[in-house]
Formats: sequence, C-alpha cells, structure tokens
Amino acid sequence: MFHLFLRDEHRRGAVYGTDGIEAVTLWRGPGQARDSMLDTARLILPFVQQLRFSIFRGLEVADLIEKHLPKEPVWYLHYAGCDPAYQGKGYGGAAIRAGLERADQDGLPAYLETADEHNIPLYQSFGFVIKHSWQVPEGPQFWGMQRPGKTRH
Repeated sequence: MFHLFLRDEHRRGAVYGTDGIEAVTLWRGPGQARDSMLDTARLILPFVQQLRFSIFRGLEVADLIEKHLPKEPVWYLHYAGCDPAYQGKGYGGAAIRAGLERADQDGLPAYLETADEHNIPLYQSFGFVIKHSWQVPEGPQFWGMQRPGKTRH
C-alpha cells in the first residue's frame, strides 16, 4: 500500500527522504489534502486487493480523517515513516524538516494527524500544536496537529 501512496503523493505534492531512504515523508500540497471522487475510484481496486475485508474499516477511518482536515490551504504531512533501525537518530526529523521548509517557502501552515500519542512531543518540537482530537469508533484516538505558516521574507 505504501507504494500506492508514494506514487499518489508525488503527483499531488512532494516526497522527501534521506539519502539512504532511512526515512521518508509524503506531503500533499495546498488544495490536495482531500481525495476527489476520481482519486477514490482510481485507488479503490488496489486498496481492496491490499485490505480485503478490512476495506470498509479503512474507508471509515479515511472518512473520519478527511472530515477533520483544515479548510484553509496547508501542506499536509500525509505519511511519515522511518526504518526502525534508524529511529531516534535524526533521520525522521530531517525528512520532516524538508517538508516544513517547503511549507515555509509558500508561507503556509502544515498539518498532520497521528494515532500514536508518543509522536505528539516529536511533532510539538517542530512547532505543531494539537488542533483537535477524535476517536474512531472501537478504534484508536487521533490527534490533528497544525503548525502555523511562517512569514516569507
């Protein structure tokens, strides 16, 4: 599934990674955070092939995430991943900073959500603040976090 997202994010925003691909972040650009009907139709078959009977749960979670996305233009950190062997060594931070630099160039806020409470301090260290939280029925809690846009000089 990550392969599907990688192609899609590259088309809709930016992909940043460290030189050895220890960490990668997938960003959707301004106005690209929400999936269009065409995007959903194009990806539904590959998702069904990957998720099988969990597709309905996946669609439920995706719908809840989309309902909490900001209305204003943002750079949306859709996915961030780091090879476990390199966690805690600055690789993930480097990939996140690259996307934040792009948001700063545009003078726009950055937004993300996490379902892992342990990630909150990391994102706070980059200037994100909790904007809202919500619970997936019989599932995880999510935190939506936003970092204000930086003024261009």
